[in-house]
Amino acid sequence: RLMRAGAVIYNPAFLVKNLLRDQLTAYLYSEYGYIPFVDMARGVFHLLKQDDLFHEYANSGAMMSSIVKDGKTIVPELAKAYAKHGMRQKIFRAINPYVSLPALSEFIEQSTRLGLYAKARGKGAGILEATREAREGTLDFGRAGTLGRSVNRYVPFFNAVIQDPVLFIEKTRKNPARMM
Repeated sequence: RLMRAGAVIYNPAFLVKNLLRDQLTAYLYSEYGYIPFVDMARGVFHLLKQDDLFHEYANSGAMMSSIVKDGKTIVPELAKAYAKHGMRQKIFRAINPYVSLPALSEFIEQSTRLGLYAKARGKGAGILEATREAREGTLDFGRAGTLGRSVNRYVPFFNAVIQDPVLFIEKTRKNPARMM
């Protein structure tokens, strides 16, 4: 857990790398024409507004595919906590990397996934298909077998190392021209 936290959650360099990587993979893997950064910005607006599409997305289960799954960093809970606290706590939370880096990491990841979801829904996909698009548009950290989950507890990033090439191969088989 400590190694994962240092390499991923509390590493600002990872945030930038993951943002760029998610935009590229969402563009390549999307079946609905994801536009990097543009559709992510739309996802940001849905996250901030917490509109009907956001609630539909949250209830769909697509949020469970993110790399950061800490009850303290789930986007809706952060928004509620932020609204409840006074100015002093808001400033402390904003400059405290222990709190803000995990939240920012999840916010970036969920913005991309919600952008994928919104794009799919906007193009007529049903909730199930849009959920699949959001989960498979970037690396789905919730996808693992029983053995993979067990090994991942002791070998950091094992699941990501396995899932990344598997997803790439699946998408290449499905649409070789786009992947080339």
